Amino acid sequence: MEVQHERDQAGMTTVRAEVPAEVVNEVYDKALRRLKRQVNVPGFRRGKVPPKMVESILGKENILEYAKELFEERVVPEALSELPTLVALEAPELTIDHFERGEAAQVTVRVLTAMVQLGETKGLAVEQMRSVIEDAAAEAELARYHQTNATYAEADHSDVRDGDHVLFALRIVRDGLLMEEYTSEDPLRVKIGDNHLNPNIDDHLIGVSAGQTTSFEVTYPDDYENEDLRGATVEFTVEILAVQNLEPMDAMFERLGVTSKED
Repeated sequence: MEVQHERDQAGMTTVRAEVPAEVVNEVYDKALRRLKRQVNVPGFRRGKVPPKMVESILGKENILEYAKELFEERVVPEALSELPTLVALEAPELTIDHFERGEAAQVTVRVLTAMVQLGETKGLAVEQMRSVIEDAAAEAELARYHQTNATYAEADHSDVRDGDHVLFALRIVRDGLLMEEYTSEDPLRVKIGDNHLNPNIDDHLIGVSAGQTTSFEVTYPDDYENEDLRGATVEFTVEILAVQNLEPMDAMFERLGVTSKED
């Protein structure tokens, strides 16, 4: 982060910073993940609605507004950390001059500060702190890293089987009205048997081959968690684009130059 600052005689410090686009994207995506938990879409579990659908429902402006709150939490401490001889005496005031996903952000922070001078630190003993990571937490993080960084390859069979990763186009229709559509240009991918988007469709996809299209209806129970879908019958049309396998974890680490999981 590029930071410039000036401090007047009264101690009011003005910090101007340019925040890289990758940080803006990170904050925007974090806001999107949080907000999608509040969106109910027929055919999808709460919190599992695809990001593009959330954007179309909530509107980009609302997402940006929420992202600015997270942006303040992330950027202000980092900007002030660039001024090690100054200590904030009050809550900083942040102005975002430009905030747009994919672009660097221009921010201004104004805060009353005091100057500090560090004493001699040579010879001071520092106790090293070690953190302990539980096995379950480590395995969960490895699984997340694997899912994010592994590649996909065509399976050695064309028909969908339990455990396969399936790339598909999707149309969802209810009472004759198109509710949602994903084309071959913007497909979905799920793991059969571990489908967090919509587990109700897995059984209908098993046995269907790549290149084939299948249509089926799903009637949701009266006590379904999504109130909008209770007792509703929804028609799904799915075109299987590819049946794939996820790159094994060891192969992924080798490709990335990691010699062991401990690394």
